[in-house]
Amino acid sequence: MAQLQAAKASGVSIKNAILKQQYESLKPIKLSDQTLYKAKEKLKNIKTACNNATFLPILQYKSNPTSMAIRSLFERCDI
Repeated sequence: MAQLQAAKASGVSIKNAILKQQYESLKPIKLSDQTLYKAKEKLKNIKTACNNATFLPILQYKSNPTSMAIRSLFERCDI
């Protein structure tokens, strides 16, 4: 406790020191090529499903608030 008080009195940022210590102890995560390939395939499937969903019958009515909301979500969804 006395060391913390001394460090604080000398102007050392205890928060930054602790964060720096924790950051230095982190190790990078390595994923296998197979895991990355599966994740990319899932993203492709999701993107295909989103593109196919634009042909929903509800989206053919332009004045419907529900169709307008769904259409705006599709426009903002970039995968």
